[in-house]
Amino acid sequence: MAQKKNIALKKAATKPLPAPEPNSLANILTFLTIAVLITWACFTNAFKNDFTNWDDVQYVTENNIVKSLSWENIKTIFSTLSVMGNYHPLAVLSLAIDFHFDKLDAHTFHTTSIIIHLCNVALVFFFVQLLTKNPLVAFIVALLFGIHPMHVESVAWVAERKDVLYVFFYMASLIAYMFYIKDGPRKIMWIILSFLLFGLSLLSKAQAVTLPVVLLFIDYYMNRIPVGGLSIAGSIATEPVAEKKFDWKIIIEKIPFLILAIIMGWIAIKAQKETGAIKDIPANTLFERILFAGYSFMNYTIKLIYPHELSAYYPYPDKPYSILYYIAPLVAVGLVGLAAWYYKNKTIVFGTGFYVANIFLLLQLLPVGGAMMAERYSYLCSIGLFFIAGKSAVDVLENKKYATYRYPLIVLMICYGGYLAYGTYERNKVWSNSGTLWTNVIQQYKRVPIAYNNLGSFYQKKKILDTALVNFNEAIHLKAQFPEALTNRSDIFRVMGNYKQAIADCDSAIAFDNNYTEAYMNRGIAYCFVSEYDKALKDFSFVVSKKAGEASLYCNRGNLYDMKGKIDSAFDDYSMAIKLDPEYADAYFSRGRTYLKMKKYKEAIADLDMSIQLNTTSNNVYIYRSQAYQETGNYQAALQDAMTARKLGLQVNDDYINDLQKHIASAGK
Repeated sequence: MAQKKNIALKKAATKPLPAPEPNSLANILTFLTIAVLITWACFTNAFKNDFTNWDDVQYVTENNIVKSLSWENIKTIFSTLSVMGNYHPLAVLSLAIDFHFDKLDAHTFHTTSIIIHLCNVALVFFFVQLLTKNPLVAFIVALLFGIHPMHVESVAWVAERKDVLYVFFYMASLIAYMFYIKDGPRKIMWIILSFLLFGLSLLSKAQAVTLPVVLLFIDYYMNRIPVGGLSIAGSIATEPVAEKKFDWKIIIEKIPFLILAIIMGWIAIKAQKETGAIKDIPANTLFERILFAGYSFMNYTIKLIYPHELSAYYPYPDKPYSILYYIAPLVAVGLVGLAAWYYKNKTIVFGTGFYVANIFLLLQLLPVGGAMMAERYSYLCSIGLFFIAGKSAVDVLENKKYATYRYPLIVLMICYGGYLAYGTYERNKVWSNSGTLWTNVIQQYKRVPIAYNNLGSFYQKKKILDTALVNFNEAIHLKAQFPEALTNRSDIFRVMGNYKQAIADCDSAIAFDNNYTEAYMNRGIAYCFVSEYDKALKDFSFVVSKKAGEASLYCNRGNLYDMKGKIDSAFDDYSMAIKLDPEYADAYFSRGRTYLKMKKYKEAIADLDMSIQLNTTSNNVYIYRSQAYQETGNYQAALQDAMTARKLGLQVNDDYINDLQKHIASAGK
């Protein structure tokens, strides 16, 4: 009996344990967690990145619209048609929330973007899991999405908050739609939720207009659209699907999505036109644009497979064009045609459809800006190609016919993942600051004027003026009609005391663009240095008339009025600056100084207090407040401010100090 019991125990010990369910919740959460953690590890060095001088200035650091979370300002955010040529109020609101908590701490802005990216990794995972019911496929697709170097631009560039945010709502909308397809009793709830999330995606970036087309590809993949005969579920395995008639409900349910997409698309085009971001490039014919579109399509595809020679800026090519530009459109059409030929292969059709639908509008057939392509445009569309790669790889791993290739494929996948992860980590360093960013662009493309101009601005801010001047000169050499570079160079000449050349550069900039307000402002400042105050006032007033919402402009003109002795006009401009920006420290300082001249000493002290609290850039604030305290008889406070001014290196008259001490001593007696 004991012997039989031992035999039974041995058999039980050698009997294999039941394999875990591949689609179990534990498996799903494990794969998801690994994908998110690896992505987080790849972006750990991006948390400490700084702002760049490419759009971050206009979107955040000098954008008053993000500096308040009052209900009035939130209304302004949603009612402002164009911020940098785009209508994306939710993205702007998210930047305003970051500013509200930590002002201009770049770490906060980067942290938010990275967190949203990690959420997007999770959403991509859940979407593919719902689509394929295979957590390994979902893991591969989500991980490729999370750690691809081409996505660094969308994540590590603060100005591209709109990219990560619109994809967040976009993928959430697709997930809600998947539940709509599968959930009978609550269908209406899911389709409404999908529609609302689509609206939020559009309010984050108009690029989301492609979603209705993607919904149709989901219908195809989920067998809601009949294709006849056999439907091929993957890249290898085949499965028969019962023939079914086309249901027009599939089209009707998309109509609200399509209407909303058209409305938001129209608003986006209007916003672009308002700022001149949409422009016909005279040198490029329609045929040339088709060549560029084909080349860009192929370049996106190649770089998503092999992310090499990445750049924040891809300029249009010089003539004569390489033979590749003529071949690329044919290859692109051939690849899309090949996918259409295999219309029963759901993996290829869905992946290609997702990719093409989300990249087509970004191929610069209608030129926007001066670059031929941009890595941020790959952020969403790449999911299509990653889906093909992930689904096909898992089909091979799970097919017994290819058991011999299983381990080599696993090793290859791990090596490729490591390559992408390393590339992303290194790419984050490129986006560390404006200097590393534009130096990298110049390494890739030697003849990009904007790169030299922005690199010059970086060195100018660092007060390395000789290097800044070299870069501005190169920018102007490459593009003579470059108002921004001319205006920036005028700053250098003004600081160096060459006011004549500073004014000449501004004159040239205005000749090329007579509405370029920065040139008028710089010229006005230069006129002040040569005591041509009337000319300066004319330039300042022109700028104010064009950009009436910018507080700094009123403050500058107020300073000029002050220099001309027009105290009332100066006071009005300072007050307007404070009204536009209630946290404008230097405006409080200037108005406090004006109150002192107007002999309104209590008001002067209040404004100077506020300027100190808000960290004014002028140490003279202690001198002026000391004088205001003296006039009100508060000699102790006046002396304390005078001594603080001395500690800061300012010259304070000994007689003034002695007089304050005598008053204090007299009061003591």
